[in-house]
Amino acid sequence: LSVYMGTNIADVSNEDRDYNLYHEKYDEMANSDKLHILDHQGALEADELFAKMQYLVKGLDCDIIILDPLQAAVTSNENGTIDAFMDKCLKLAKNTGVSIIIVSHMRKPHAKDAHDVGEYDLKGSGSINQIAFNTILLSRDKMTDDDYARNCTQVQLVKCRRTGRTGVAGWLFYENHTSRLVATQAPETKAANAHDDF
Repeated sequence: LSVYMGTNIADVSNEDRDYNLYHEKYDEMANSDKLHILDHQGALEADELFAKMQYLVKGLDCDIIILDPLQAAVTSNENGTIDAFMDKCLKLAKNTGVSIIIVSHMRKPHAKDAHDVGEYDLKGSGSINQIAFNTILLSRDKMTDDDYARNCTQVQLVKCRRTGRTGVAGWLFYENHTSRLVATQAPETKAANAHDDF
């Protein structure tokens, strides 16, 4: 709702919140028939969740499914369970043309550089990257002293079946007041440009 409205509701004090407006905007968003949300909180088994995904595609004509995160959807960390779920997603995508975006956690970083990550750092089975048509890594240095850099996310394309091109795809900046990500420069580039302005 914050993203839809372009206002970070979490930053609005309780006494200043306009719940009538929030309900109005939520109804506007929910009744548009463009968004369906399943908040399962990891309470569904993988087969049950997959059945609901099939219904979203075949019953509600969804073109895009975002599963966030995979680790809540597939509660077992066994490679075989993840492999089977990924295989079902691949078949659903091929049979229906739906785009499935699967968000996956990463293992704890082992390097001092928060942006030094690769596809082999994905948490779980190697099938996550192997089955994917594209693998996009997002990394952020949450502990840096620089406020701007702390809110910047690096985007890396590490797998692209269509073109084979890979590399850093850009940077995003989190706007706290709108709850939205906007394209930006790398923190070091922005700092250098700011220095040149003096």
